[in-house]
Amino acid sequence: MGNEQFDTDSAYDSTTNYRFTVPTGKAGKYVVQGHVNAYSSNDDDKLNYVYARIYKNGTQVLAGSHLHYYSGYQYSAYVNGMLDLSEDDYLELYGTVWTDGATIPRVTSTSYFGAYKLIT
Repeated sequence: MGNEQFDTDSAYDSTTNYRFTVPTGKAGKYVVQGHVNAYSSNDDDKLNYVYARIYKNGTQVLAGSHLHYYSGYQYSAYVNGMLDLSEDDYLELYGTVWTDGATIPRVTSTSYFGAYKLIT
């Protein structure tokens, strides 16, 4: 994700590694969410599965594999959950798209990734 809407603590790197890193003094419980939207322009290349996964420090911790149909040849998967995060933990969103055909599907600009800390 190369664009940001809100980043009050400058915790997301939108230019090099595309990670959310928990800032110093901000450990706690976080709600995290991701959405991967994929598009194939060829009806013969049906999308079989779209997966969305969130990794914490390089290890998968949340997964969503629900296939939702939009319009045309667009499909998406959602993932969300609550994580207990420490300072310097980092989160990444990964998407996987499987198709029957030769056309390589594209991930669209309606994909997103987000995290926010719960105040306790």
